[in-house]
Amino acid sequence: MKIAVIFLSIFIFFGNSCKKDIPEFSEKDQELVSAYLMENQKIMEEMLKDKPQIRWDQFRELNQKFVVSEHSKIAEWGQKISVLIPKESTNLEESFESISKIQEILSEIRVLVPGQSAFNKFYCPMVDKYWVMKGRQIQNPYAPEMRDCGEIIP
Repeated sequence: MKIAVIFLSIFIFFGNSCKKDIPEFSEKDQELVSAYLMENQKIMEEMLKDKPQIRWDQFRELNQKFVVSEHSKIAEWGQKISVLIPKESTNLEESFESISKIQEILSEIRVLVPGQSAFNKFYCPMVDKYWVMKGRQIQNPYAPEMRDCGEIIP
């Protein structure tokens, strides 16, 4: 029994020492994230229109601020997202997979960075896609014929 307790103690010690802690997010970091999520909100709202004209310029510019951030986790997110941002000339429907992957990263951001509780993660099983938007109202940006299809994911 004593041996089991010793091994368990050693396992817990090494398990906790290997865990990488995320540095705290400064107020400046939180403001950058808020601006980023608001720009995403604009893109999601544009996708709800009959003939969306998505402009990625502002989102791409904010993402560049993520990439060069002094906060290691924000820089990591920025790098992951930078390869997923659709090109301006890309067909919107062809971009849905990349957009959904961006939304999954944004969902992680909204959970880990304080002050982002106004945003929620949604999922539509019919199109198998995620999105992040303000509020709790389901507005599926991927399927015009199913705008109310989806659910909030914690």
